Amino acid sequence: MRVSSHKLAIALTERIGPVVPRPVTLVAADREISVYSDGIRVGGAAAANILDLRDRPLNKLLQTAVLSGLGDIQDMVIREIQAQWPVERDGTLALPGARVDDASVISFWYGKNERAAAVSFRPIELSEIVD
Repeated sequence: MRVSSHKLAIALTERIGPVVPRPVTLVAADREISVYSDGIRVGGAAAANILDLRDRPLNKLLQTAVLSGLGDIQDMVIREIQAQWPVERDGTLALPGARVDDASVISFWYGKNERAAAVSFRPIELSEIVD
């Protein structure tokens, strides 16, 4: 079984894209998530490329790739909107979180934990991202 970094980038973009604040938008481009502000590319998250390393178990690679992507996107959004995003109920920055169940379901969010997430996303099934 080969996990596709391109399909992971698409799955993350489909889930995170709808919740990023405007004028920021996300576009899956090959194995990267491109970040745009007012239609101008301002950066990218190439975290899905971590899957190419193959130097640790798949569930750890997936978790690392998702956490890295969430963090990269968050950093660029904050830079573009000049404000914390997303935030917890108490106004503090909601940090990225991710969990992989037996390398078959990837759950991810921004927040203190999965149950009390400031923003949570529809999980990614491994079947969505294999070639």
